[in-house]
Amino acid sequence: MQSVVILGANGQDGSFLCEIEAAAGRRVLAVGRQPAYAWEQPEGDFQYHQLDVFDQRALRIFLDEHKPQLIFHVAAVHGAAGFAYEPVVEQLFGVAVVSVHTCLEYLRQRGSGQLFYASSAKVFGAQLNGDIDESTPRRADCLYGTAKIAAGNLIDCYRRDHQANALVAYLFNHESTRRPPEFFVPTIARALAAGLAGEHSKENIKTLDFHADWGCAREYMELVSRAMQISLNEDLVIATGSTVYAADAVSELFAAHGLDYRDYLDVAVKAEQDVPAPFSADIGKLASKVGGIPVTGFRRLVENIAGAPA
Repeated sequence: MQSVVILGANGQDGSFLCEIEAAAGRRVLAVGRQPAYAWEQPEGDFQYHQLDVFDQRALRIFLDEHKPQLIFHVAAVHGAAGFAYEPVVEQLFGVAVVSVHTCLEYLRQRGSGQLFYASSAKVFGAQLNGDIDESTPRRADCLYGTAKIAAGNLIDCYRRDHQANALVAYLFNHESTRRPPEFFVPTIARALAAGLAGEHSKENIKTLDFHADWGCAREYMELVSRAMQISLNEDLVIATGSTVYAADAVSELFAAHGLDYRDYLDVAVKAEQDVPAPFSADIGKLASKVGGIPVTGFRRLVENIAGAPA
């Protein structure tokens, strides 16, 4: 039976990977900082282990003891837009970069195995422009993006110098009911649910004046699992390939249910007269190499989270 380790099992992506990998009949070793697994335990060969990947020695001992063939690294120090990374920069780089080195060294000394690393669209800058694919230059505008770029460079070194087998996925916005409530999509979903229930409370958001590519977190992790099973050893953009302007998307979403979003959302920063230029995530490589693309777009995503009818 193939053995997989999932670092960051209590997060949104990690929890979906636990379910997907266990359902596929693999032995799942779930790792998280918390004393217990945060979600309903998947059926199958599943074990939860409390371990902070910031503790590099403990992580290496764990890997040497359990000898996994696959490592899914989805652990991160991560917050919603506006989160201050400066006070936690040591933990940020310890989790996002140094623990990756621990995993790569384990694989190098083992002589086999594969690593998945969850990177982010933030490596392409805060303001995304034009067509974005795996060859787009990396440019960090925040500490989070800087850490993700550093991890990607580290993986490139191990691919080149030690023939490491590692998949790096640049994940665009992907959401679910498991995303913390302060994030944008859960906030919009709460506002929609309130409107459908006839409530009159308002949610606060900073702005709707931006473009984004939003998809379903479970679908993204299913594609990640598939890519690992075909041993894809390269970089990969995972997105829907459909960019929406938030102001238009939210307005159309509420209107589809006979509602005016302005009755349920208090927007702090009003949209500029000139709409910012859109971008486009190129998912051609995802489709050709993995054989699938995400199918759930922004509207259905928010409706699913809000429990709204299609």
